[in-house]
Amino acid sequence: MISIVVASTMLLQAQTTSPAPASEKSKMERKANRPDANTRATRMTEKMTKQLMLTEEQKPKVFGINLDKAKKIDALHEQVKAGGNKKDMAAKRKAIEQERDAELKGVLTPEQYEKWTKWKAEKKEEWKKKHKKMNKDKDEDGSSEVMDRMED
Repeated sequence: MISIVVASTMLLQAQTTSPAPASEKSKMERKANRPDANTRATRMTEKMTKQLMLTEEQKPKVFGINLDKAKKIDALHEQVKAGGNKKDMAAKRKAIEQERDAELKGVLTPEQYEKWTKWKAEKKEEWKKKHKKMNKDKDEDGSSEVMDRMED
């Protein structure tokens, strides 16, 4: 009889407990659930295929570039986890992005490359606005929760 009550209580508790919204997840939880390099490269290639109208010949080349860069960025994250300098990571990450651009320039048509650079600039601006607002929110309420939501 007691086991039925315990099981019923656990079942009810499981049904009433909902996962925290993404905005409430801690930075550690988000980083633990970060997709692997292959998944990130696949997603990026799919986005680029749609945005840039990649040809069937370009897709595997672009995927290879994206995968290589995703793996290099993962290695940077591991260095920081091991006590590496975050400022050094930012500079190295920028170098990886420049390397990606140089390689993409050899695969994309001039029109696609121009579209790529514009798209990147737009995304960067969106990122800046989002994080500027997050920092403003933090300043207004004094909470570090907003900063915890920022990635990298």
